[in-house]
Amino acid sequence: MSTPASQYPQTGGQQAVSTGTNGMAVAGFVLALIGLLLCWVPVVNLFGDFLAVLGLVFGGIGMTGGRSGRGLAIAAVVMAIVALAVSIIGAVAFTANV
Repeated sequence: MSTPASQYPQTGGQQAVSTGTNGMAVAGFVLALIGLLLCWVPVVNLFGDFLAVLGLVFGGIGMTGGRSGRGLAIAAVVMAIVALAVSIIGAVAFTANV
């Protein structure tokens, strides 16, 4: 008696393709988030401004990339602009009070 080699039919399975996330968008998001957290401290906000500007640049570069992560890049740009605005308003208020 012959037995079949396999009871189940063979199907050609496809593997999921991982597109990855845009590294520039992630870097811009992280830098803008740290800049947003540091912009509230009057003296440290200069370092936060620097990080926010870097986040703005990396977020802008991440938006032009064709890979996924466009939402992170947009969030990075928005957070960087908010961080810069809060830092400028805070610096003006701090200077006016001193």
